[in-house]
Amino acid sequence: MAQLPPPPEWSPLDNRILAHWKQFRPRMTRELTRQGQLEQAVYEAVSRALAQEQALVAQGLERDQAWELVQQDLFLPEETPPADQA
Repeated sequence: MAQLPPPPEWSPLDNRILAHWKQFRPRMTRELTRQGQLEQAVYEAVSRALAQEQALVAQGLERDQAWELVQQDLFLPEETPPADQA
């Protein structure tokens, strides 16, 4: 089954996160897609990160410092192979 492209109203950040997850978290991406939750998961992750960034800036951090902290929750590390493939 062909996968549809992300909706055109997605922000560049949404698209970057989706591309990153597809490259570095393919199992997670496939599972979210199977459950019909991929778009919602991207939207929620970006929304949480932006809210967290705003909170950190309100606490006195510079915006670029706040972004450095919150992007770790968006750009997830590469998945480790399943135990049977290690």
